[in-house]
Amino acid sequence: MGEHVFGVLLRLHKLNLHESTQQAVLSSLGFVWRAYPTLLQRATSFAIIDGALESDKPADQLHVLRVVQDFLASQEGREREQAKKPVALKKVGAKKAVRIEELVGNTDGFADGR
Repeated sequence: MGEHVFGVLLRLHKLNLHESTQQAVLSSLGFVWRAYPTLLQRATSFAIIDGALESDKPADQLHVLRVVQDFLASQEGREREQAKKPVALKKVGAKKAVRIEELVGNTDGFADGR
């Protein structure tokens, strides 16, 4: 689904549309890039970003930089959320997992081994 929307937005971007419509298409591409980061690695994505940055219009340059900044901020947020999740090494039963904090120096949750 994301690739289909990406393809439609690429076709719209290639058309000679009004400047505000072009910026809306670029913003929409930014949303697609956030949802599907691998699409940003395509040559067509790089061509769009490079074209806007090489443009003589400062508004286009500013707009594409904001799109890229929003993308990077969303990626940073994803990484922070991943870092907050406890690392489960092995499932014990159906509900409890072994946590890495208990294996590395924290013995508060263990019973005495006498």
